[in-house]
Amino acid sequence: MGFKVAAKNQPCSNVDYLTSTQAIIMTVDELLQPILNTTRPLQLSDSKETIPTWDSLAQINIVGAIEDIVGTELSTAEVLSLKSVANVIEVCRAHGVELSIAP
Repeated sequence: MGFKVAAKNQPCSNVDYLTSTQAIIMTVDELLQPILNTTRPLQLSDSKETIPTWDSLAQINIVGAIEDIVGTELSTAEVLSLKSVANVIEVCRAHGVELSIAP
């Protein structure tokens, strides 16, 4: 899967980077639905507690997907903070990547 995101670092193999002036075209659903094996729209309040497929393997894949998008490794604190959709958005934002929630 090739994601198109706005990021400043060197590209990884499965990520297509846009310039920082271009709009992001990725939603949280596009990032997380394939990993969490769900098709239902995700909400900010969704978390490990509300999504049964958000297990330890999904967590590893979420971390990897975010690292691909932002172009750098996440800190231990950032990895441990990834407990909800809102947290995923916050971590991406801290690295200069805005993810949108589908309407």
